Amino acid sequence: MKTIYERIKNLRNQLHILREYVANFLRINREKYIQMENGKRKITAEDIS
Repeated sequence: MKTIYERIKNLRNQLHILREYVANFLRINREKYIQMENGKRKITAEDIS
């Protein structure tokens, strides 16, 4: 079973969406999004709301 981090990264890659676009959409810092996508930072409800 894939982790949420792997699923997010795979979906982003399948859709050919840049990390920067997702970070802007979520209104979070690009670096923070990269850390979340790599599993180095927990994804909180505040981050994705």
